Amino acid sequence: MNVCVLWSGLRQQSQACLERHFWLVCHSGATADQRRESFTALVQAGNRQWRAARLQDLTLRGVDLAAAELELIDLTGSDLTDGDLTRANLRAANLETTTFVRASLSGADLSESHLRKADLGGADLSWADLRSATLEQSDLPDTNLEQADLTEANLLLATLIGANLRKARLTRATLDAADFTGADLDG
Repeated sequence: MNVCVLWSGLRQQSQACLERHFWLVCHSGATADQRRESFTALVQAGNRQWRAARLQDLTLRGVDLAAAELELIDLTGSDLTDGDLTRANLRAANLETTTFVRASLSGADLSESHLRKADLGGADLSWADLRSATLEQSDLPDTNLEQADLTEANLLLATLIGANLRKARLTRATLDAADFTGADLDG
């Protein structure tokens, strides 16, 4: 009997803690540090709903979001330098002006995402799904896009200097004024 009461109490505490985390990521009164900590806790708890979350301009350097469900998330202006987003679902996410320098996005779903003016320098986007993504004016120097699917992606004015695009799919992609100087386009 005592074990059941204890278990019930722990579940209620856990639920209250998650509710507090939701409140912190959704309200403007929370500090950036509180929002970052709550965001990380919610990802670890398996949260899949991010529509109301206020996650813009957060510093998330080195964050582990591998295989996280982040569909429709808005991380505009956030810094995910050296982050692990391997196989993460970022479908239709707003990632404008976000920094992904040296981040691992291998196998990530970024289809229909908005990455306008994002900094992806040295990032690993191998096998990533970038179908219909907007990468207009983004910086992708030395980025690994091997086997990435960029079908119908918008790369207008993007900088891909030294990028690895071996076997990348660029069918119907907008490549106007993109800089491919020194890029590997084999395959």
